[in-house]
Amino acid sequence: MTIDVVQYSHSTLDWFSGLSVCINAGVFSTRSIIADNQFDPAFLCRIIEEHRITFLVQSPAQLAMLVSCPEFEASDLSSIRHYVYGGTSCSVEMQQRMRSRLRQADCLVFSYNLTEMNSLGCLNHHYDEKPNSVGRPVRGIKVKIINEEGEALGPTEMGEVCFNNGQHWSGYYGNPEETRLMIDSQQWLHTGDLGYMDPGGFLYLVDRKKDMLKYQSIMYYPSEIETVIARMPNVAEVCVFGVWAEVNGDEAAASVVKKPGTQLLAQDVLNYVREHIEAKHKQLNAGAIIVEDLLRSPNGKTHRMATKAHFLEVTKRQKT
Repeated sequence: MTIDVVQYSHSTLDWFSGLSVCINAGVFSTRSIIADNQFDPAFLCRIIEEHRITFLVQSPAQLAMLVSCPEFEASDLSSIRHYVYGGTSCSVEMQQRMRSRLRQADCLVFSYNLTEMNSLGCLNHHYDEKPNSVGRPVRGIKVKIINEEGEALGPTEMGEVCFNNGQHWSGYYGNPEETRLMIDSQQWLHTGDLGYMDPGGFLYLVDRKKDMLKYQSIMYYPSEIETVIARMPNVAEVCVFGVWAEVNGDEAAASVVKKPGTQLLAQDVLNYVREHIEAKHKQLNAGAIIVEDLLRSPNGKTHRMATKAHFLEVTKRQKT
């Protein structure tokens, strides 16, 4: 990294992405843009043009908001040399829309890391060859995929993603129970993410382990439905979650953000899922709502539980 780099990140210092950008500024004398406002994609477009941003670090949710805002297509993004995003799965369509606006073929970089590890875990510099993979482990990092019994799985087999960087981690301050869930006796960090490695050693994320749903004893993942809804032309973002029903168990529901200037009804979403997914247990049996935005963590990632709580509040008001 050179001193002509102008970097931007909306992450706070309690996340690895925000901390690393801060460290880069001190070590390499890079110019950094710090924004303390709620993430606003239109504002970011202006910042990129005004300050000629060269290096961005964002979450997939922020990427989706950026490419879906009206200002995106008309903005000058030619200064961007590296656009790093990651931390969770990301819609391929949103990645492709971002890629279409960036000049350099290799500047779109999918990444994956844990704040607890205090380092990068994987990087994908091969977007064309391996779209939607978070890449291969960086030097010094070990990755394994395990099943429910803790046994290591082979290529293409899906299980929980675990990291080991060979360093000591003291755990969460004052929270030994959560620490034991995160790290085992062999110093493997358990991410809680489900994924698989392909034969070439590229890691793919599928969903959060704790987000797995069960409808009439049939297991499924919210991302399976989110991927389908994200293909709708007027959809900017979507969050799917389970709403408990006495008979069926986890009935899928969705909060959907429409693209600015477009029309989208909840019934449109229900119909689209019905037309493109045959399985009964993957229908939006608990319904859908259209929202202005999804609820997020301080780092900009979608907060599934908070979004679900908002959904339940809205649907309760609609029934009364």
